[in-house]
Amino acid sequence: VLKSSDAEAFTIGDLVVYTVEIPVLEGLTAGGVFIDELPEGQAFELTGATILDSLSAVDGDGAALTILDARVEDAGGRDRLVIEFDDIRTAGDNVAANDFIAVEFTARILNVDANRNGDAPENTAAFTQATTDAAAPTLTREGSDEISIVEPVLETLKSSDAGQDLDAGDLLTYEVEVRPAGASAAAAFDLAFEDAIPAEL
Repeated sequence: VLKSSDAEAFTIGDLVVYTVEIPVLEGLTAGGVFIDELPEGQAFELTGATILDSLSAVDGDGAALTILDARVEDAGGRDRLVIEFDDIRTAGDNVAANDFIAVEFTARILNVDANRNGDAPENTAAFTQATTDAAAPTLTREGSDEISIVEPVLETLKSSDAGQDLDAGDLLTYEVEVRPAGASAAAAFDLAFEDAIPAEL
């Protein structure tokens, strides 16, 4: 199972498009179930009116597959995407290049503590299908993809025009500069600034 994303690095609020390719044999693939439990800090994104409208599942020739059910389950606070397929029939054309199915869906990077600068969450997808082996009636295969989380790293510089000799009633002007530090790898948005002024001022 081959799993990939549309980029390598993402920041808070970004959308990740995951693509999963599952090799299949020519002929019948029965009882196919696709499961992807998203890492903590990512959530399935509704890009259409329903879950089914928000994903695509095609065969190696680009034809849409018949989906019996598509749902997002709560897996202990994480999103688990489950897709149950009708029988999948792959043409017996002796062309290996189209002997696969592909699933594509979108997830959002959440603004939570689980996502920190430099983190590399791994996302694993699994595909289970029926077999004709009585001793092992199902076959499960997995594939993973890892992305990088980037967040801004800021530094704050503060200065004033205060001299050595100050009297009561003197006015002070402070200047505060918030800027990206050298290690920063992303732009900062929705910045909130707070300065606790001493009682003497």
